[in-house]
Amino acid sequence: MAAARHLQQREERKRENSKTAVLIVVKEEFKSISKVFVKFAAKSLISAARDI
Repeated sequence: MAAARHLQQREERKRENSKTAVLIVVKEEFKSISKVFVKFAAKSLISAARDI
């Protein structure tokens, strides 16, 4: 019984770790996407200012 519970706890810990890993990856992706977006927005603003 204790072995089964131990195994279940290990599985839950693994799941928590993978959730954390996924969150980190998503955060990093979001950072790079927002950097690209900021660059794009800055270029758009600069070209819009030239047109005015």
